[in-house]
Amino acid sequence: MKFIFNTDVDFFPSHDLSNNHPWLCIIASDDGKDFRFSLPQHIYKFILSFDSPTDIESLKLRDDFKEVNESDWEKYSTLLHDTLVPRGILLSENNGYSKPKLVKGKPSYMQMQLRVFNRKIVNFISKPLQFIFEPKLIGFLTLITMLSQLIFYSNYLGVGKADFELGALEQIMAIALVGVGLLFHEFGHAIAAYKSGCRKVEIGVGWYVIFFVFYADLSESWRLRRKDRLLIDCGGIYFQLIFTTLLIVTLFKSDSPVILNAILMLNLSFLWNLNPFFRMDGYWIVSDLLKIENLRGKCSKEFEMFFYTVINCIFRFDDNLRYNFNYKVLIYSCMANTFFFFMLYSISNTFFSYYAAEIVSMVSLFSLSQLLSLPFADAIVLLFGNLFNLFFVAFVFIFSFGVIKSLVLFVYRLWSLIFKNKIQNISQS
Repeated sequence: MKFIFNTDVDFFPSHDLSNNHPWLCIIASDDGKDFRFSLPQHIYKFILSFDSPTDIESLKLRDDFKEVNESDWEKYSTLLHDTLVPRGILLSENNGYSKPKLVKGKPSYMQMQLRVFNRKIVNFISKPLQFIFEPKLIGFLTLITMLSQLIFYSNYLGVGKADFELGALEQIMAIALVGVGLLFHEFGHAIAAYKSGCRKVEIGVGWYVIFFVFYADLSESWRLRRKDRLLIDCGGIYFQLIFTTLLIVTLFKSDSPVILNAILMLNLSFLWNLNPFFRMDGYWIVSDLLKIENLRGKCSKEFEMFFYTVINCIFRFDDNLRYNFNYKVLIYSCMANTFFFFMLYSISNTFFSYYAAEIVSMVSLFSLSQLLSLPFADAIVLLFGNLFNLFFVAFVFIFSFGVIKSLVLFVYRLWSLIFKNKIQNISQS
């Protein structure tokens, strides 16, 4: 059977310094998104050898593959049939050299995802706003935003509790302003990506872990240099700060409690986005600074091998264990897992102390007669507030199940490694 290289596949030098995979393979899916795979040099060479219809037997006769032994040829054959052809990197003669249907769908870490702005709209808005990411203008506007924040807190740090109290309609207005600010945030990522050459960015809303979020699909940015990716990582925060500065100027003129609350919520959002453990801006910044793709996956491996090494030091079941730890990743992994356990404890504590007791009353508040008896703004706040709480309860269960599943798989993999080495030691003795 013959195979040929799919010319729609692109290869770029990988910027990941944590492994020996120097090539990044990118192939477009049928839903307009990108699949990406990191490849070692010998697999890259193997793929490019199918520049015309070729079978494996013909490759074995070529001078540049004469040093490959039969065992490695079996691995190449398995890789070809199980991975390269199904993913459309190589096209098979059996299928008439046609491309397979590839649909990427939503990322595994997103529980729910809904596109709001397609790439045409995003590109249309991004193109005329690229100038905001000129280096000199970035420096000037960042300085202005920092000064505006200092002035804001120097004037409003000692405000009384009454200044934060909002009526139902004012709550809706404040949340709407925050929503616009978060949308600005995502367009900041999109405009920075457009300036760097990306044209497939889409913006939408979704549910990540237990959080309602706006998102920008920036998968195309993996082909860019680290410097460009860092600009994209920080672009959302930069744009959000610009929007918040406009609100601060408006606040000084109007002294509106709605705008005051919106500014404070956006600033909290700004700080939360710098979180380096969830897949938010802080995570991607750390990933690019460390030059490590799939930082979460690398952390899991380092953490698993750390426990395996500690247990091996105690019970000595694997005398041949030699593992070179990436200590930057290991330290980050320990911090991340500590944070996640703290989050799990905090969420569980909040859930059982409040939501579990209130869930029946939340459902009862969906009474149509009760909603109709309230003013429109109060009914909207009550309805959507309780809908949000019910969604929160549902995703707490999903998140908790995911954590328990991950722990079980972690223990299973650890036990499998230990048991496998015990069997090997027994058979050798």
